[in-house]
Amino acid sequence: MSNWKNVLKVQVLDNLTDLNIDMEPMTEDKKNDCCGKFRSQLEGAASAYLRKDVWKEWKSATCDEIKTWAEACEDWRHVKMHIDPVMKMAGDVFHSIMNKWRDCENE
Repeated sequence: MSNWKNVLKVQVLDNLTDLNIDMEPMTEDKKNDCCGKFRSQLEGAASAYLRKDVWKEWKSATCDEIKTWAEACEDWRHVKMHIDPVMKMAGDVFHSIMNKWRDCENE
């Protein structure tokens, strides 16, 4: 759940020392922390389900790229479910990891 301090820029005034501290939203740090937690899991899923030349790109990709690609892979659980059970399973794996990533970002 979002904390109001994460949404708004907050100025904290320490009355004892007259010290002003500007608190910036931690969105970028939070995004990178969550990416760091789940990047290896996504790379592992990519290595299991994607062609070798494709999943190797994940190792040098930015967090935003990996997130976008993983979200696209999530759709396989609906699109491929009747055509290829393995691809549906891959979509389920990506979906599970991405749900944890989104939960991490929303904490």
